[in-house]
Amino acid sequence: MEHWFIPYEPAALPAAQRVLVLAPHPDDEVFGCGGAAALLARRGAAVRVVILTDGAGLAGSESEREAIVAQRRQESIAASAVLGLAEPVFWGLPDRSLANQSGLSERIDALLTDVDLVLAPNLTEIHPDHVSTARALLNAIRSRVTAEAALPELLLYEVGALSAPDCLIDITSVWPLKRQAMQCFASQLVLQDYARHIEGLNAFRTYTLGPEVSHAEAYRRISPEDLRNADLDAL
Repeated sequence: MEHWFIPYEPAALPAAQRVLVLAPHPDDEVFGCGGAAALLARRGAAVRVVILTDGAGLAGSESEREAIVAQRRQESIAASAVLGLAEPVFWGLPDRSLANQSGLSERIDALLTDVDLVLAPNLTEIHPDHVSTARALLNAIRSRVTAEAALPELLLYEVGALSAPDCLIDITSVWPLKRQAMQCFASQLVLQDYARHIEGLNAFRTYTLGPEVSHAEAYRRISPEDLRNADLDAL
């Protein structure tokens, strides 16, 4: 009966060729879904990473803010190269501002044309930018449902809060790359050892999998059919 609540087998990656990764901050694209993104790129998918905020946090002066923004961009660029991904696109919106960004869902909607799969934060996340990213994505999906436009599949990832996953992706084969990519974020690791936390999380997610799986990422997987037929407010 336990398998009703948590997968006991790794899931196959969706057969997607055009993938969009939405990251609220520079590093979420690695901490949250770097393993799956690397596996998709290795398989030949075109993976586009869009980082929404500048990641400047509570930096004080304008010069301090500019310095941390520049550093965090370079960290994400370096990490993407490690994972075999193209250089991210940076929107540069102010950190912790996404809840107040009018037009965010419309801007995300413009990215969804010809996209098979979107990786984005789960609605169970705590950070307001993470939750706002997920909500803006679902609002964009709602607009596409109304317009009877094509819908992507969703994989909603976890970073700062445990989710209730229905999909566990075995990232054992690319774990050395994800571990190396996480070390690119020196500006963040000096504040908190996020790499150690994510390594622990990805190890914990193998609890119901076989011993051959050393690390896994957990997702909520939502198909286009489910998106079209579901009450999006209840997701």
